[in-house]
Amino acid sequence: MKKNIILIFIIFIFSCKNYKSYDKYCIKKIEFINQSRNLIPSIVKIQIEDSNDSLKNLLALGKLKKVILYSVKANDRDFFYLAPFGTGKQFNIEGEVINLSLMTTLYEKEFGNRLSDIEIEKKVNGDIGLVVDKDTIVIKKCETISD
Repeated sequence: MKKNIILIFIIFIFSCKNYKSYDKYCIKKIEFINQSRNLIPSIVKIQIEDSNDSLKNLLALGKLKKVILYSVKANDRDFFYLAPFGTGKQFNIEGEVINLSLMTTLYEKEFGNRLSDIEIEKKVNGDIGLVVDKDTIVIKKCETISD
């Protein structure tokens, strides 16, 4: 009897692990674009690779509330806002890539920022969270294969 319970438990563990492997999305690129010369807020462009369309289908429902940059201090995360594209949507899809833009005034020189654009880009690069309804989807950087 104990052997059957252990066997069922092992099968359950492996089936759960296989289920998680179906989620195939990761951060392809995060880029900081300084717009202070144009008198508009700077932009953080995020590219997410979604090879099985699971994230695209979820975002298409229009329930994306917020993007969290985990590499930014918790107090500073409220200074990032989703920027709509020309279509009025919060995201743009090009093939397997989802593009998101966040507007921010956090790193403007007028507010006492002394960091260079390269230093700012290092600060915003990292894992992100997409808040959809009441859930948060954590997305990590894509693994690069080195030769």
